[in-house]
Amino acid sequence: MSGPLLSGANPYTWAIPATASSARLTSLQMFDRGQTRCENDGVPRIQYVREYCLREGGVGNCVRRHEQRHVRDLRSCCRRYARCIATPDPAARSRCIAEFERYQSDDWFECRAWRVTRSCVRRLHRRNCCNDGTPRRRSSVSPSCCSELFSGWSDALEEVRTRCGGWWRGRWWGRPSCPFNRDGSIRAGVTTP
Repeated sequence: MSGPLLSGANPYTWAIPATASSARLTSLQMFDRGQTRCENDGVPRIQYVREYCLREGGVGNCVRRHEQRHVRDLRSCCRRYARCIATPDPAARSRCIAEFERYQSDDWFECRAWRVTRSCVRRLHRRNCCNDGTPRRRSSVSPSCCSELFSGWSDALEEVRTRCGGWWRGRWWGRPSCPFNRDGSIRAGVTTP
C-alpha cells in the first residue's frame, strides 16, 4: 500500500497518496480480505484477495467477486481521475484526490459489492455446511470454516442493510456521477467540502 491509512467507522480504509510519486490513487480494503485500487494508468486493479477459510486453501471466490464489482463500477471514472492527478500542480492534484475520495465513498458502490458478497457467501455456506454449523458429509470444510462462512454472511447482511438502506426502502439514490470530465478536469458545479 502507498500512503497513510485513515480509519473510521467504515470497514474500508482509504490509502491517500502523500506525493505525486506515490499517487497510486485511492484504494478500498474489504475487512482486510481484498483491495481494489485505481492505478496511475487509469485502470482499476484488484491488489489482493484473501478468500474465506484460508486453512482449507480458500473456499469459493466471494471476495474476488466483490472486488470485481468495484473494478466494473470504477472503470470509467478511474481513467478520468488518472488524467486529473497527472497535473504538476500539487494543489490541483490534492483537489482531484479529494473529489475522487468523496466520489468513491458513496454507499452506492459498497451496496452493489456487498450484495454480491452476501449471496455468494450464503451459497457457499448452504453448499458446505448444515444449519447447525457442522460441515456437510461430502464437504471438505472444517467446523471453523462453517463458522467463518456464517460470520461472513452475517457481516454481509449487515453491510447490505446499512449501505443499501435507501434502496431497500424504495429510495434508490442511483449511481453517483464521476466528478471529472473526459479530459480529467473537475466538472463544473463540483465543490470539495
